[in-house]
Amino acid sequence: MRVLLVIAVGMTLIVATPGAAQSGGGAEYEVKVLSRAAFARERNGKSEHAVRLEFTVQRVRESTAALDVPSDEIVVYEENQPVANLEIELPRSQPLTVVLCIDVSGSMARKAGGVIKIKAAQDAAYKFLDRLDPRSDVGLILFDHQVPEKGTALAKTRRRDPARTQDVGQLRAQREDVRKLIQASKPEGGTAYFDATIEAVRMLKGIKGRKAVVLMTDGADQNSKATLADAIEAAHIGEVPVYTLGIGDKGKNEPVTTVMVLDRSGSMKDKASPTDPDPRSKLDALKEAADRFVQLMRPSLDPKRPSAQVTLLPFSHVIDKPEEFTTDRADLRARIGKLKAFGGTRLFDATLAGIEELELASPPGRKVVVVLTDGEDESSRHSERAVIKRAKETGIPLYMLGFGKIEEASLKIMQQMATETGGEYYYAGSGRRLVELFENLSIAIHDDGIDEPSLKKLAEDTGGTYTHISEADKLEFVLEKLAETLQSTYRVTYASVRQVSDGTARDIQVKIVRGGVVLSTGGQTEDVRRGVVVPHMDAVVYLMFLGLLGLLVFAPAGLKRLRGAKEA
Repeated sequence: MRVLLVIAVGMTLIVATPGAAQSGGGAEYEVKVLSRAAFARERNGKSEHAVRLEFTVQRVRESTAALDVPSDEIVVYEENQPVANLEIELPRSQPLTVVLCIDVSGSMARKAGGVIKIKAAQDAAYKFLDRLDPRSDVGLILFDHQVPEKGTALAKTRRRDPARTQDVGQLRAQREDVRKLIQASKPEGGTAYFDATIEAVRMLKGIKGRKAVVLMTDGADQNSKATLADAIEAAHIGEVPVYTLGIGDKGKNEPVTTVMVLDRSGSMKDKASPTDPDPRSKLDALKEAADRFVQLMRPSLDPKRPSAQVTLLPFSHVIDKPEEFTTDRADLRARIGKLKAFGGTRLFDATLAGIEELELASPPGRKVVVVLTDGEDESSRHSERAVIKRAKETGIPLYMLGFGKIEEASLKIMQQMATETGGEYYYAGSGRRLVELFENLSIAIHDDGIDEPSLKKLAEDTGGTYTHISEADKLEFVLEKLAETLQSTYRVTYASVRQVSDGTARDIQVKIVRGGVVLSTGGQTEDVRRGVVVPHMDAVVYLMFLGLLGLLVFAPAGLKRLRGAKEA
């Protein structure tokens, strides 16, 4: 029995050990696989399954080989078959082009770990630029809800395409220009990093050598026209790894439901103030501001579970009946566009109606009432104290916005209503300021933190890595380390030997080989199932292994019967 067990163990080791190259006496190199991405791509008009690996090679022992021996080379194996060969040379000597995508949305003005996020991102970007080799090329995209497209007015202050040159002087000037744009960036607006990723990949089209996109953001994508799948597909086509960094708190994925109580009384036909250079009426400014609020709503990934929904409750001396809560931005914007000014101001009654509407609907997650008015309450049946009491009972905060002539707004009362209910008060003396306030308020209400699953998938599926930075002051260290990684990493993309997506693990290994002898340790991908034999490897070996296992199972019973027969 013991002999059979020894034989079984020996057979298992033989089957499970790759035999593409013989192992040498002592390892001279250590190989570490950093990332692996499998994807479909087009080659010569045909679709094929491809694999992209990124790995580092570190020399751990000096060679004692004679000068006339074959030179060392990097060999990538899949299913024990060599699929790619690379020369061993410092990756830093190969051209590197990086596009920095930095989130400059309004939420970046807040703190993470006691440090303002935009300031931390700027300082970290400077360190990143300083750590890159002078021969490396750098591009830049500063994005919020808008992504600067080439040739647009926004591109002048938010975008720099890679210089596409090897002239060190020009590259130095390019890097200084990028630094100035980063320094001048100011946080505002929403977030569209899927669109930004796609635009960054376009920047890298046709560039030879190593390429990468480095994306920094502090929130979820609220405004992209493209989807996560679109961004991943673009990176696959361009063969560009995306390295993502999430700054601040992780998202709780808590839905938000809002009632927008909007004053459309007759006084909203006037300008905000005689000195306001904006020729629009207060109602027109309100329409633009409310429109911006809606545009910056958090998108719903699951139709059955809305991330953010809104309804409008316009009022004058008449309080309109609100329509159903919706996630449809186009529908909400159409409702906003139909508002007309007339009548008086029932501010307190309208605010109370907004609270009751939320309480009646009883949606899951957070509930918020946003109120805008340009004057004092005129004819409400309820007092501000009654409104505050009801808001406290229901736990619904009131966000109060005063607009127009400061002497006509009920500033103290509105401040009291906001403060005592856990909301906030704002005042806008101009139409432009009102738009800014509504924009920032929408960001504050709908900002749920980092969408870690999307950032992680975007990185891992494209061959990059994801890093979460909860405290902004740690960002500098992370970006410095990333700069070193990009300059010391080998990258190889090849057509898989198994052109079938069957869901099973692919045995992929990276080795340093000299004359058929392996001189390295490590180099296996994380999902390699070591010591396990699966049918797709080799049917004959698989059947032999099953037979051996069967022998081990039935041998004891057979020996026992044989022993019993002899005794009889």
